[in-house]
Amino acid sequence: MDKYVGKRLDGRYEINELLGCGGMSRVYSAYDIIDDRTVAIKILKDEFLNNRDFIRRFKNESKAIAVISHPNVVKVSDVSFGDLIQYIVMEYVEGVTLTDFLATCPSFSVRKRLLSEILEAVEYLHKKGLLHNDLKTDNIIVSTIGNHIRIIDFGYSETDAQYMTKRLGGTPEASAPEVLAGNTDIPSTSSSDIYSLGGIIAAVFPNRYAWIVKKCRRIEPLDRYQDVDTLRRAIEFVEGLRKGLLIVTVLILASYIVMTLFVTQRKIYEEKYQSQLQHLETTVVRLQKDSAEIVKIERDIERELDNIIDMFEQSGNVTDIVSNILNYIVNLGKNLLEYKYDFPEYRVFKEET
Repeated sequence: MDKYVGKRLDGRYEINELLGCGGMSRVYSAYDIIDDRTVAIKILKDEFLNNRDFIRRFKNESKAIAVISHPNVVKVSDVSFGDLIQYIVMEYVEGVTLTDFLATCPSFSVRKRLLSEILEAVEYLHKKGLLHNDLKTDNIIVSTIGNHIRIIDFGYSETDAQYMTKRLGGTPEASAPEVLAGNTDIPSTSSSDIYSLGGIIAAVFPNRYAWIVKKCRRIEPLDRYQDVDTLRRAIEFVEGLRKGLLIVTVLILASYIVMTLFVTQRKIYEEKYQSQLQHLETTVVRLQKDSAEIVKIERDIERELDNIIDMFEQSGNVTDIVSNILNYIVNLGKNLLEYKYDFPEYRVFKEET
């Protein structure tokens, strides 16, 4: 059983359980009986109590975050550097590491907000003259409530003007080469944390900002982005470029759809026009035929009238004239009926009758 679980430190902090174990310390949850709240306590391992480098590192962490007040950086409320035990009391954040949180496949909008919070927090630290030197997804907690980040573990931190005689190094896969070098030939600067941010960006958005990550992770500090603001603007530029390309793609697609609809509608109208044109041509031919029939009837009428006039002039017999007129009317009616029922829709009726 752990030697601290169930114990009370300095008559105030009741240790509840072990939360995690790092290279030089263990982190516990504890109950603060004075402030009536749950806190997190980082206790230096016993084997490092006589190691000056580790003790200095441990004190650096407490000093570094004691002056920090930012919603995305863990807060320190108490410290103790005794001969038998050294510990740091911090706010307790219920949540998981960013590493574990990313494994749950959060949405794009959530990941975007988390990255924004990380950049804001690191930028704040740099403005305070503080370098973290060991930024990685395991040193970032995502709270259960609200999914907000807290940067933790400032064990390798230092101020811009403070260079360790012998650096203790960070995490090989996360920290910049100059941090891992173990000497002061190449001092740590804000670009050292930019190197680590490149790894975090790659974890939060795999392959989305590949060339930005590549520049962040360059060996030479001067070849990287020199501050968080420049890095943020590079990310915004990429997002703006993506939006621009998306708009262009949408416009091209919309133009294609409109042209397709236009061509389709034009084809429909052309087919309809051709059908109507054919119907019109048929009608014109029919009218021309009807016109010829009417002219023929008109000529027949004129001829019959001429015959009646000639008959009247020759005989002067009213009876004969009336008889001829009646015959003419009958013949004219037959001609008109023959003409009318010559239409297709009347042929069946004509044949039946």
